[in-house]
Amino acid sequence: MIHVEGLTKYYGVSIIIGENTYSKVKGRFFTRELDSVLVKGKTKSIKIYELRKEDYDRRWDEALALYKKGEFARAIAVFRKVNDEPSRVFVSRCSELIRMKVRKSEWNGVFEHTVK
Repeated sequence: MIHVEGLTKYYGVSIIIGENTYSKVKGRFFTRELDSVLVKGKTKSIKIYELRKEDYDRRWDEALALYKKGEFARAIAVFRKVNDEPSRVFVSRCSELIRMKVRKSEWNGVFEHTVK
């Protein structure tokens, strides 16, 4: 079992759930896909989700899709419109990926967290 609770501070959200929990609550609670991550000590990535009190700005989905495709500059523009804590994390991350000159062909859309 992968514990994702420790990632809440990183993303600036109250509750993060993994894929197993998401499959049980999907459609019963407000959720949004937050990221695909590889956590320290694991070899397989998972999707993580934010459990929310209310629905979210659907531009988030567009921005996340652009990010996953490696279209970092376009993703930044949309994340800035969403303008919440997780989107600011992604603006910073995309800016760093651009600075590092990560090519779309090299990008798999998975972020590796180095702390548990």
